[in-house]
Amino acid sequence: MFKGLAVERMHLHESGKLRAFFDIRVTAEVGFSIVVKGFKIMDGENGLWVAFPSVKKEDEYETTVFMHKDSKDILNQLGVDYYKECQLDSSLEEPKPSEKDDKKMVSEDLPF
Repeated sequence: MFKGLAVERMHLHESGKLRAFFDIRVTAEVGFSIVVKGFKIMDGENGLWVAFPSVKKEDEYETTVFMHKDSKDILNQLGVDYYKECQLDSSLEEPKPSEKDDKKMVSEDLPF
């Protein structure tokens, strides 16, 4: 979707307004890449949004990754879209195992 930018992993974790943690891989045209860890999908009054990595300093949190607004908007779109895809995938029903899958294999079943 966005050249050189990809979600590296996403861990769904619903707690309060938090919906998921995720990391971003940024790949440069010259062939190297960097992974930035600690992004969060949050659910606020205006919908889903991306919170940037931060550290707690005394009574408040301090953002540790900064971006230009246009880049931030792209990352927000990427993170929220990926989260929605994960939600859709996790809502699909698991296929029921067939009777054959339920049977335990015994030594007589082995072909040798």
